[in-house]
Amino acid sequence: MLRRLLEEAERLGVENLLALTPVLDVPSIGFGVRGVYLVKEEFGVPTGTVPVGVVGRWRKIEEFGGDAKKVCRAGALALAQAMGADFLIYGSVAKARDVFPVCAMVDAVIAYNAKSMGIKPLTKNHPLYRVL
Repeated sequence: MLRRLLEEAERLGVENLLALTPVLDVPSIGFGVRGVYLVKEEFGVPTGTVPVGVVGRWRKIEEFGGDAKKVCRAGALALAQAMGADFLIYGSVAKARDVFPVCAMVDAVIAYNAKSMGIKPLTKNHPLYRVL
C-alpha cells in the first residue's frame, strides 16, 4: 500500500516525501519504531513516528510516580532515534524541555559512532559538537 501511495505522490509531482509510522498505544511503540526501520530500508524516504502521545494516555503510568511520564516520553523518542527515525513528533512545545536533552544526547551518541565509520555530521551545529 505504501508503495502505491509513494508512486501516486511522485506521479502528482510531490518531491519531498516523508513517511510517518503510526503508534496506537504504548505496546505499539515497538511496531512504530520497527516500521521506521523497515520503511527506510525498503523505500529510502525520510521516516519518523509519533510515540509521545500514547505515553500521555497510558493510565498505569501514574503508578510509577511523579517524573515517570516525562522519562517514558523521552525513552520512547530515544528508542525511535536508535531505530533510525529521521524526525519525531513529540507533541506540544511544552514537552520540549523534557525531551530535547535526551534526543540531543542520543543524536550525539549516534553521530559519534557514525564518525568512527567515517561518516560526519553535515553541520558543526550538530549535537555531537554542541552536547558532548
